[in-house]
Amino acid sequence: MNQIPQAGEIYQHFKGKLYRIVALATHTETGEQLVIYQALYGEFQVFARPLSMFLEKVDAKKYPDAAGKDRFMRIPMAEAAAVPQPVPAPSENPVEPRPAAMPSENPVEPRLAAASSESPVEPQPDPGLLAFLDAESYEEKLEVFAALEGKADLHMLNAIAASLDLELSEGSLEEQYDTLKSCLMTLERYECNRLR
Repeated sequence: MNQIPQAGEIYQHFKGKLYRIVALATHTETGEQLVIYQALYGEFQVFARPLSMFLEKVDAKKYPDAAGKDRFMRIPMAEAAAVPQPVPAPSENPVEPRPAAMPSENPVEPRLAAASSESPVEPQPDPGLLAFLDAESYEEKLEVFAALEGKADLHMLNAIAASLDLELSEGSLEEQYDTLKSCLMTLERYECNRLR
């Protein structure tokens, strides 16, 4: 039985590309459940697909060489933390600024047109950081954090420290990583003792 995708999870399509779940939605006319997901490559396009189709098996006759049986396979949190965050390429066609709406125009229409026009893609948060922030226990956070060793930069370590209500002291990247790891291990031990 397939697990229902959750926002923030990373899935791999059977053809190899990675996607991050943005949300589950309900079609307003049919009531059908939809999965909203974003590509973690290229221009970070956002797609919608019926949940039933997202969870279906790969057609073995149509794709006999498919590596997996599921159309989309969830990537475990520790592996998702190691997924490199692609940087979007700058747009070749910069968006022209739209003139302000004339008083006689519908004020909503220009905003909708501007929102639907091609706009530069803003960089997305690192999937490793998202996986860390989404982890529900310190044990899970420690697991994700361990997968980030050697991959985390100062910005990510500061964001993780802030999420734990900690402030990093001066030192090398490795020293700061070790300090955070030590804090996480302490918090994880405390969490386990508290729950007993």
